[in-house]
Amino acid sequence: MKKTLKIALALLLAIACVLPLVSCGAKPKLNLEKAEEKLEDNDYRVSLVDDEDDLEYGMLAYLSASAEKGDDTITIVKFKTKKLAKLYYKQAKLEIEQEIEALKLQIKIAKYELKKFDKDMDSDAEKYYEDYIEELEDSLKEAKESLDFIGRSGKYVWVATSKDVIKDTKKS
Repeated sequence: MKKTLKIALALLLAIACVLPLVSCGAKPKLNLEKAEEKLEDNDYRVSLVDDEDDLEYGMLAYLSASAEKGDDTITIVKFKTKKLAKLYYKQAKLEIEQEIEALKLQIKIAKYELKKFDKDMDSDAEKYYEDYIEELEDSLKEAKESLDFIGRSGKYVWVATSKDVIKDTKKS
């Protein structure tokens, strides 16, 4: 079970690098039992694990939720120490920053290829590159916005996909 939760946390942090995320720096409800209740009231599938035997070392509780309709998700983890929470937060933030740098480089490469080899390309290939660059630029914008939706407060770290899901941890 610990391995499964560890993989799930790593997967959710990685997904946060790719999903379209928007933010205004909101903070979710950090009482995980109450957040679970509010999310369920707002039509989310919620899993709360608070048995330390089922968690990775250093974790006290792990909440993950996904909207019944739509793509909104949130993961909130409570750690035993602020230091460990800070380290996990730094890791999540670094993953997003690396994704941003990788996307910038992919855009630069695609633009160079389009400019340098446009004489060798037919119109379909040119259109492909133009669409590809546009998709990369959209992904870059979303990745930059996602930095606002990971957060840390004391012993808690969260990764969300929108300000709405964060608000939903508080309202019913």
